[in-house]
Amino acid sequence: MYPYKKIPLRKLNLISVLLFTAYPLGLTAYEQKQKTVSNHLK
Repeated sequence: MYPYKKIPLRKLNLISVLLFTAYPLGLTAYEQKQKTVSNHLK
């Protein structure tokens, strides 16, 4: 069995929240970057 008790739940929640907020932000930033790059190439 994996010792779940060793990892504090608060830290896990923080990590998951960071992932859920950072992922869409990174995605939108990436899309914006792609748009500007494609605009420059035209």
